[in-house]
Amino acid sequence: MNIFKTPLFIAVAATAILAAGTADAATKSSTFKVKMTVDGSCEIISTKDVNFANRFANAGPVSAQGEVAVQCTNGQAFNVQLDGGNAGSIAARKMVGANPANTVSYQLYSDSSASKVWGNTLGTDTVDRTGTGFGSASTFNQVLTVYGVATLVGNEKADTYSDTVTATINF
Repeated sequence: MNIFKTPLFIAVAATAILAAGTADAATKSSTFKVKMTVDGSCEIISTKDVNFANRFANAGPVSAQGEVAVQCTNGQAFNVQLDGGNAGSIAARKMVGANPANTVSYQLYSDSSASKVWGNTLGTDTVDRTGTGFGSASTFNQVLTVYGVATLVGNEKADTYSDTVTATINF
């Protein structure tokens, strides 16, 4: 009897060959992370002038509004400062005419009742908020209204008065 021709031998040999082939097909796995860090950031998107427009020199207060629009990362705390302008200080802001001797006093406030002067001392007279998001759509804009009050004394000369105020965002 030839052992190599028996069905038992053929079955054992086939099993050995298949088992050897299975050992070659082993797999190994590894893992990797997918990650990102979202940085906290803020930006002043736009500003709108406080324009008291054309006025007669009647004594008394004149009101106008402007805006500072900002965007900040969602949850990012921030504050916005306004400086004293080019011609005065926060306590004594003033617009200057084409003739530098001509001035009009004014003040900027963070509230509509004109009781909170908007300045640049952190935690005291700045506007503090928390960001809602960043994006190209204006949906994320936080518009901060700047309330202006100019005080005319009645003897102002005909002139075009202006000042330049710098808004700064801290985060």
